[in-house]
Amino acid sequence: MLAEAGLRLAVVDETGREVEPVPTQEVRDNGGRRFPAHLDVVPPDHVPSHRMSRPRYDRMPAAAWYHHRSMRDCFRAVRTGDLDHPTVAELARRRWLLINHRRAAHTIRIAERRLRIAATGAWTAGTSAAILEYRHGLALRSANSLRARPAVL
Repeated sequence: MLAEAGLRLAVVDETGREVEPVPTQEVRDNGGRRFPAHLDVVPPDHVPSHRMSRPRYDRMPAAAWYHHRSMRDCFRAVRTGDLDHPTVAELARRRWLLINHRRAAHTIRIAERRLRIAATGAWTAGTSAAILEYRHGLALRSANSLRARPAVL
């Protein structure tokens, strides 16, 4: 009905630019489902440390990975720009580059390593701050509870 009138609906961001729909060829999990939009999907060669220490041989290799919330927020804090979910073609191109072009692979690995180090630093700083805040809260509660108790004679 809108098309007949020469109209169309569009989703725009805060700057007025039209937002493109999610590509149909974006990477999916092993069950064929799309990854949720709030997850930052990373290539399959970014195997998390917990999976490296306990590999699963009863399943297909992962099509992609994602970080849990705390680490995801740290990566977002140090990354420049937004990260869209990769498509199957983008992952195939990345894999081809990593296998066939040593110099490009080295550049990619160095950049990813720097990003990981920066994100880990942000995570450590955030964790340390959270621990200090928690301890400070415990100390305040303890001091307040001591003041609130009546003196026993």
